[in-house]
Amino acid sequence: MKSWILVFSFCILLSSGFAQFAGGSGTRSNPWQVATAKQLDNVRNYLGEAHKNKYFIQTADIDLGVTPWNQGEGWMPIGYYYDYESSTRTGFYGNYNGNGKVISNLYINRPDGDYQGLFGFSSGEIKNLGLVDVNVRGKSFVGNLAGSNGGTISNCYSSGSVTGDQDIGGLAGYNEGSINNSYSVCSVKGSGRIGGLAGYNQGTFSNCYCKGNVNGDAFVGGLVGLSYGTFSNCYSACYNGGNGCAGVLIGNGNGIFSNCYWDMQVSGCNFKLYGEGRSTSEMVFPHASNTYVNWDWSVWKPDVDHSVNDGYPYFRPADDFATQLPEAAAYPIPADHSKMVPVDYKLQWRVVFTPTNIDPLCGFKLWLGTDNPPTNIINGLDIGHENEFDPSSFLTLNSTYYWRVVPYNELGETVNVPVWSFRTYSTTGFDGGSGTEKDPWRIANAGHLYNVRHYIGKAHKNKYFIQTADIDLGVAPWNQGEGWVPIGYGDIDNNWNWEWIGVYDEDKYDLDFYGNYNGNGKIIRNLFINRPDSNLQGLFGRFLGQIHKLGLENMNVNGCSLIGGLAGSNGGSISNCYSKGVVNGNSCAGSLVGYNDWGSINNCYSTGSVSGESSSDGMVGCNFDSHLINCYSDVQTSGQSLNLYSENRTKKEMVFPYASNTYVNWDWRVWKPDVDHSVNNGYPYFRPTNEIATQLPEVAINPIPADQSTSIPLDYMLQWQVIFSTTNTDVPRGFKLWLGTNNPPSNIIDGLDLGYVNGYDPSHFLSLNSTYHWRVVPYNELGEAVNIPVWSFHTYATTGFGGGSGTERDPWRVSNAGHLYNLRYFLGETHADKFFIQTADIDLGVTPWSQGEGWIPIGCIDDNENDTEFSGHYNGNGKVISNLYIYRPSSDYQGLFGCSSGRILNIGLEDVSVIGKDFTGCLLGRNSGIIRNCYSMGSLNGDSETGGLVGYNDGTISSCYSTVNVNGNINTGCLIGSNYGTITDCYSTGNVTGGIAGGLVGPNRGAINNCYSTGKVNGKLDGGLVGYNSDTINNSYWKKHTSDLTGDYDDGGRTTKEMVYPYSANTYKGWNFWDVWAADSTGKINGGYPYLRFQKSQ
Repeated sequence: MKSWILVFSFCILLSSGFAQFAGGSGTRSNPWQVATAKQLDNVRNYLGEAHKNKYFIQTADIDLGVTPWNQGEGWMPIGYYYDYESSTRTGFYGNYNGNGKVISNLYINRPDGDYQGLFGFSSGEIKNLGLVDVNVRGKSFVGNLAGSNGGTISNCYSSGSVTGDQDIGGLAGYNEGSINNSYSVCSVKGSGRIGGLAGYNQGTFSNCYCKGNVNGDAFVGGLVGLSYGTFSNCYSACYNGGNGCAGVLIGNGNGIFSNCYWDMQVSGCNFKLYGEGRSTSEMVFPHASNTYVNWDWSVWKPDVDHSVNDGYPYFRPADDFATQLPEAAAYPIPADHSKMVPVDYKLQWRVVFTPTNIDPLCGFKLWLGTDNPPTNIINGLDIGHENEFDPSSFLTLNSTYYWRVVPYNELGETVNVPVWSFRTYSTTGFDGGSGTEKDPWRIANAGHLYNVRHYIGKAHKNKYFIQTADIDLGVAPWNQGEGWVPIGYGDIDNNWNWEWIGVYDEDKYDLDFYGNYNGNGKIIRNLFINRPDSNLQGLFGRFLGQIHKLGLENMNVNGCSLIGGLAGSNGGSISNCYSKGVVNGNSCAGSLVGYNDWGSINNCYSTGSVSGESSSDGMVGCNFDSHLINCYSDVQTSGQSLNLYSENRTKKEMVFPYASNTYVNWDWRVWKPDVDHSVNNGYPYFRPTNEIATQLPEVAINPIPADQSTSIPLDYMLQWQVIFSTTNTDVPRGFKLWLGTNNPPSNIIDGLDLGYVNGYDPSHFLSLNSTYHWRVVPYNELGEAVNIPVWSFHTYATTGFGGGSGTERDPWRVSNAGHLYNLRYFLGETHADKFFIQTADIDLGVTPWSQGEGWIPIGCIDDNENDTEFSGHYNGNGKVISNLYIYRPSSDYQGLFGCSSGRILNIGLEDVSVIGKDFTGCLLGRNSGIIRNCYSMGSLNGDSETGGLVGYNDGTISSCYSTVNVNGNINTGCLIGSNYGTITDCYSTGNVTGGIAGGLVGPNRGAINNCYSTGKVNGKLDGGLVGYNSDTINNSYWKKHTSDLTGDYDDGGRTTKEMVYPYSANTYKGWNFWDVWAADSTGKINGGYPYLRFQKSQ
């Protein structure tokens, strides 16, 4: 009886399967057959992981433009991503083979629905399927083929349109699986994360392309909007119809890109992002030799007459068989007759097509030998479709080799194949030396330089190298293919981020260069690197050693992230070097160094051209807790108007006669000025070794403090500069100092030989309210300079203030710059009970505060975290401090105050110019106290935690405003760079540029109440009010300038009309317009925007 029940049940299942489909049993060998729309709809009856072994095959074209699929909301997607009631996935996990058939007229209209597409969520396999005349509309995770793909999509395509909000793509809205051999020619529209193939990608794409229109507001890309995945052998010829620079491969993110291209003319983007940009003529047949490199032409087919795909490559039909023998291979690397080829160099070649021969290849056969024609090493090895071969195990030094590559297909092997040759290095080592400090290995040619890579890792940190001749890398094999291979390559994942790179695991990746390289005043010319999908590219990859006295000229370096001429990343010491040429990168690209990671760079300059998405300096692309000292970039050649790390200079300021603030404290025993512009176009060059002086040196100039300065503090450093003339470039061997109260000076210091230094601390000789005279005498082997000027300065008249006793009832009175400077003598918690009041406006635009590095901030956190904060009470009393000047691009905690845990009230800063590194603000670098009724005006440049009023706040700030224009690299805001505290009743109007950038605050992790901002914002993650928010924002607003802001907080946006008087009812809700704010009813005080009541007294 039980057996009859089993048979009966099995028959019911079979009849059910036959009723749902046109045949089959759902197995791999006998899949269910789908021939109609109804049968396609029945696929949804087999969802979930329990049905991952179910197979379907489409046996006919299907039209979904019929009832009920073309009515109402249209087609219901097959499979949903997540069922919240049952806490299970109900996606499609099976295997759908479209069998080369088409589904037409797919219609979906669910503007509030997620996971929309033919399939809602798929973790199975979808292949060999075309979608044409599609019309899909959804909200998030919307794609014509799949709303979300976690499985495999291959040999599929789509045409039509898809529209939604976020994560919208022509094939898939979101991809965490793999998509291969597929394309889309759809029109794709949405708000954010919009792509021709997928909106958001964390998976892989290979052999794919897009040719549709892509339209969106943020994160818009030709292939993918936002991606952290992998791409290989893909291209985009998409048109951008929206904001931003779409049409390139991806709109934002990062990843690995191998041999991927986009049409710059079609997309409208002609700068470097991800992959490689090409002109239309370089992408259509006959395409350029540097396009579609190493593509598999058994998959792709060239469109020789532009009749199939407008000249772009398309997928080779399965029944495309050869009708003639293939063309011969071309473009050998190394080039024919190359010399000095390393034994570990790979052989490479290219496939060639002609208008009369585009037949597919089956593969290549290789011959290699010392005989000609070659046979005695490798004799006809079949290597398949590979376009390269590593012969290193067969090669020896100082030998000539011959080789040829023979393409073949099913008709046979190509005829008339050329034979190429190359010769290997004549030596394994160097031009002498033993690698010690006293006897370094000598580098005289490209081969010696290449061999430095055999000494990487910590085990070789005591190895020494010296370059003994100029080296030209513009020869084979280094000027071919991908070019030079960096020395030292501590490889990192392409998805690197700031947090990870800052804690680089050097023990795990012991592939870096730790040695000591002395360039010896020599030059390396014509460095060529072309790896647009690779990180850490440069002469050195990741550099952790020491290098000095090396010049790079006419370099051309192209990479992805961390790209520099000298080093992709520097964690060592670089000094007295320069770079000239072109550097292109996706992010962190610099002419000298891509990423300065705990490294030091001193006395260097660059005149190279730099392009990179997050590059903000001509010399260094990105900088992490590192220092650049006396380094300069030519702003006219670099293309980087904002130099956050090195110092911006015009060409006129950098060539002879250079500006007095350029090449400060350089050692002119190393450098020599190019007075007639005949050696180095006017830029300094390396002074020849053992150059003998022919005349006495020129006198020193530009004394600091300036001659006849007054109110000089006792702890001020004396400084001077070397001068050269068009007739005298001889360098001093040192300096002698005279100091005294007499004139000429002698009664304190009488001819002290300082050696070659440019500064001296006289503080232990000085007393208050005194006049001092001093002179500096340069000397060389011929004697001392003559006609030496005598300079003078006068010290402070008092150590204190303009009166008072420092109590709350009788505060110390501050009426000039000297009094203000003296606040620094009352720092730390022991002086938390000290009170100060400003009794007059103060101008800091005078000596010594307008010279050199400018004002020294009051209070800071030193390297040992000692208690040196300002903890007292400063009442500005409604007065103004004007012309604050600070220039310390390598120093943290910069501002009028460095760090404060005290109270700063009622002070205005006007005409400010501040440049610092981290924790930089016009008023204060870091605040953990109270700030109220303060404002700032001017300009500010910094790196991280950069704000127009305060760099970093974890205290309380209220009733303040900033009109400062702020440029930063990471956390940047017009009022506050980063906020962890409370901000109430504040506003900002300046423009902001940075990484995480906001009109008021960069990232907010505290509370913001009753605030607004009106400035323009430009950043990688940006917002009108804040760039990123993870805490509380109440009743705060920002003026809408653009629609492409990408920050986390987008509430509170208002039009100008809504924000100016008479204010919209939905703006400034709950604000205190009685005691704190005032309405600008005439528009004459603040342009119609609310202003703070204390401003009336300004």
